[in-house]
Order: sequence, then C-alpha cells, then structure tokens
Amino acid sequence: MCPKTARAFTLVTLLDFTCVCSWPMRTVAVLGGGIGGLAASYYLCKSPQVTKVILLEASSRFGGWLWSTRRSDGAVFEHGPRGIRPAGAVGSNTLNMLWFCTLYCSACIDANRWLLCAVIILFGLDSAFSGCLTFLCDCIPQYYEGHFQRVESMRGFIRNNNLALSLTGSCYDGVSVNDVIFSGRTAVEELLGTVV
Repeated sequence: MCPKTARAFTLVTLLDFTCVCSWPMRTVAVLGGGIGGLAASYYLCKSPQVTKVILLEASSRFGGWLWSTRRSDGAVFEHGPRGIRPAGAVGSNTLNMLWFCTLYCSACIDANRWLLCAVIILFGLDSAFSGCLTFLCDCIPQYYEGHFQRVESMRGFIRNNNLALSLTGSCYDGVSVNDVIFSGRTAVEELLGTVV
C-alpha cells in the first residue's frame, strides 16, 4: 500500500503487546493525527494501563479534514466537509471531551445552551437567532480523480487484515466529526476495556 493510502485512516497499534497477557501496557502508538487519532490518543492518556502515547502524523499538522482558523480577535472557525452534530450519545461524547469544551468554557453545561452560546459568541450575535444560511466557498473536494481507487484500496487493506471498522478514521465512508471521535473511543475500548 502506498504511504498516502496508509495515512488515509487512523490505526491504533500496540508497541508493547503485554496487554494481551493481562500485564500493564506501557507504550501505545496511534498512527494518524486526524480527529480519530486525536480522540484515540485522548482516551489512551486517560487509561492507567498506558504510560506513554506516541501520536504519529505524516503531514505538517494535526486534525485531518477538520481545519481551525483563529482570527486576531480570538474567534475560532472550523473548516472542512464534516459537521459536528450535538444530538445523541455520539454528540454528547464529543461535547464532553475536555479539549473540545475548553475552547469556550471551563465547565460543560447543557449541550443545547452551550452550543447556542458558542454560536452567539463566534458570530457576534446580540441574541438567539431564528435561522441560518451558510455559503461554502473554496471547500476541500471530497471526491477527486482516483478517489474511488483509493477508497477501494483502503477497504481491501481493512478486509485482508481483518481490521475492525472502528479503527478507521473519517475517510472511510464520509462520517461526521462526532462519529470519528466516537470511533477513536471505541478503538481504545476494544484494546483496554471501558474508558473513563
């Protein structure tokens, strides 16, 4: 498999296989610094079984397809083809992650109220709004020449190596950021059991 295809999904790899023998695991490497890799690293760091987490990313930045821009006035804007949905257990998991919550508040509050406050602050609104119209310009195209072959190559690698789908990141079938974060947590739980 070419290096670009290998980078297209997140894979949690054990460097110390002592976990299989019920001994404490020491070092875990997470391949890929996209949202799934960052989430897996977050949950691995919370585990008492892991003493060291190594996050490997081939590109010059972390975050995968989600890109943040911080303006000079401190406002943070998220870019990319994926969205954050606050509904359900997957959305709740996203909102409860420390690195996500600390962007705007020191303690997480009711998810709907918290999101409304964040939107009001980000867009400089005076009060609640009744609707939203968004124009997307210069977006990263999801499909390009050769995209199908790359996806098929990834699926073949996953199938041939009997990998769990929870070990794949956002490039697999176009899921939202919440789903990728949740898949990072699921991958860690499959290795270590329930995480805090």
